[in-house]
Amino acid sequence: MKGNKLGDIISNLRKERDLTQKELADELCVSDKSVSRWENGSTYPNIDMIYIISKYFGVSFYNLLEARMADDNEDDEVVDAVINEFHRITNKGKRRLKYFAIASLVIAIILVIAILFINSYNKFKVYKVYLDNDNFLGIDGIYVDTKIKDELNLGNLQLRNITINEKDSVNVDLYYIENGKETIIINYSNLNNINFSNHDCYIKIDDLSKYIDNLYIRVTINKDSDDSIFFDSKLNFVLDFSNNKIFNNSNIKELTKFSDNNDIETNLLNNGYEKINEGTLSKSIKNYYFEYLIQSSKLILNYKVDEYKYNVRYNLKSAELFVQVFNEKNIQIENYYYYPEKDEKNCNIGSCNNYQEIMKIVNENFLDLINK
Repeated sequence: MKGNKLGDIISNLRKERDLTQKELADELCVSDKSVSRWENGSTYPNIDMIYIISKYFGVSFYNLLEARMADDNEDDEVVDAVINEFHRITNKGKRRLKYFAIASLVIAIILVIAILFINSYNKFKVYKVYLDNDNFLGIDGIYVDTKIKDELNLGNLQLRNITINEKDSVNVDLYYIENGKETIIINYSNLNNINFSNHDCYIKIDDLSKYIDNLYIRVTINKDSDDSIFFDSKLNFVLDFSNNKIFNNSNIKELTKFSDNNDIETNLLNNGYEKINEGTLSKSIKNYYFEYLIQSSKLILNYKVDEYKYNVRYNLKSAELFVQVFNEKNIQIENYYYYPEKDEKNCNIGSCNNYQEIMKIVNENFLDLINK
């Protein structure tokens, strides 16, 4: 008989929440028959569903996975077969059969693990999420990508040096860019509990992971004075966990490391930058406004040419330029990344042909100064 350790755990967790099988099934978007079969041991949830169950009940995924593996009876069947063979052979072969039994058991265990591994290999990933706009304070975002469910949670958004009054209205759009066109996925009317899941009925996207390279968030604050303030930021995803190993609970670290240059701050201060707080240096030249964020090693450049507003970010760690251009109606008409070391660009919106002019401004007023 198969064990039912995992089924007992699911049953106990459900009863602790005072849920019926139907109520739990609705929460997990499965049928109540599936929950019943899990609990009586006739079937098991797959590895993706085990992960979702662990997140829902707030228990260890690895403990549930261990219970699932403990329920398999294939090892016992192999042992029984070896013992029967052992009794049919004379005592002269006992020592040889002992080794054979051990080897057979080891092979059986390897096969069981291999089957589990093949069926679940790289089937779910966990990403840490951060925003590529320093007007947002640091967030602890997470994105979970599985075969069954995609979930993105950014928590509560906070804006730097922005006061929101009671009469102000807030609008938050999560959108992606494809073939130069913006498509809004979901809209919020506040900055709290920003959460997206394609498991929700009102979301019509099958696989969010297809868009993670071009996902953005826009916050618009409509002030009582009829003025509007808006902030756009690309969502950046750093892989934190993937089941591309049999057992893997270690974080995947970023490969690119950056050694801070202690002379950067001094060089900038000696060339017209001022320290406006402990973490920020700034400089104004004509209609150009520069801010250097010391901790994150990023340069922020804002300026206006005719009716067009330029929002530029240069990441000193990754040597990456991010450019957004807005027209007089605050509609985004340019959006792209440029990598000067490779002379490559990734154009999302517009023609994206003004990167050389912008890099010249960045070089003359920032990079050339820190390299003195």
